[in-house]
Amino acid sequence: MYNPLIEHMQKLPSYVLTCSPSSPCFFSCRSFTFFFLMDSSRIMRTSSRIVPALGRADSSRHDRDRHLDGQLRPQVLIEAFVVGFVSFLGLYTLGINYALAIATLAGVASLVPYAGAL
Repeated sequence: MYNPLIEHMQKLPSYVLTCSPSSPCFFSCRSFTFFFLMDSSRIMRTSSRIVPALGRADSSRHDRDRHLDGQLRPQVLIEAFVVGFVSFLGLYTLGINYALAIATLAGVASLVPYAGAL
């Protein structure tokens, strides 16, 4: 038979045991993160009752975020359009096949950094 495959199959229990010490931490971190995200509004409400200054800071942060969101959203869409349009002009001038599809992909890809921040 195929000797390297048999050797790896025989070493499989040691591979599993090597990964197992970090597995509980991996799964517990994911669980804690999930539950903290699910209860984040309740945690903020409770902490703002305990420390009233947190509630005021949270409301001012919300107002700031809403104001910046209204200014940045159109700017981001204009940037994506400009990137796509300039890419199309350059690709079309060079005679590249599927210039419109590639330029559209470039415009959409320019939105990725902004979507990651959400």
